Amino acid sequence: MPCNIPEPTIAGVLLAFTVPIRQKIDIKTFIPQLKELSDRILKTPGVEKPILSDERLTLVGEMENLTEKVHSPLQNMEHNLHYWVVYFIMPIFALSNAGINIVDAGEIELSLVLNVGLALVIGKGLGISLLSYLGLKLNLASLIAGTNFKQIIGVAILAGLGFTMSIFITNLAFSGQTVYIDSAKLGVLAGSVVAAAIGYLILKTSGTPNKSLDVAT
Repeated sequence: MPCNIPEPTIAGVLLAFTVPIRQKIDIKTFIPQLKELSDRILKTPGVEKPILSDERLTLVGEMENLTEKVHSPLQNMEHNLHYWVVYFIMPIFALSNAGINIVDAGEIELSLVLNVGLALVIGKGLGISLLSYLGLKLNLASLIAGTNFKQIIGVAILAGLGFTMSIFITNLAFSGQTVYIDSAKLGVLAGSVVAAAIGYLILKTSGTPNKSLDVAT
């Protein structure tokens, strides 16, 4: 039976689950072997010369193979693709999905614009802040030294910058319904701008972080 994948993005996410995260050797095994190889390289004659001898080339090759084994395939792929994704793929993805048709103002669903915007700003801010507070109170987590809970609230509101994924979900949820898509996109854009402004102001005015980890203060 053929399997129909509605979106290439979903196919990409599913494919990512198949990339191994385990290393061939762990870091505890890697360090002693790396030290042994580096010591052997230092003991070879002519280390100060710019041209490597055959023996040093072999040892360097062994070091490269050892380093390859300690790399997790998933982390290695993430590291290599990080800048491409952040500075090229994500902006292209966002811009290609952010188009809003210019329609008559009467056709915009203002209630949908408002609900989406509030969900991003208030929903994300309250949800993340409250769960973080509960986690701290129940001793399931702790604040990093040098931070305070006001900064957590600021970052929680910044999470309302749901530009790319929110627009992606909008296109899936309102497929073929132009008015709803445009209204939801306006809500996403407005909510993202407001969340960015409020989150920035909170972080800007959070002052010197408290050394205490007690969120009640």
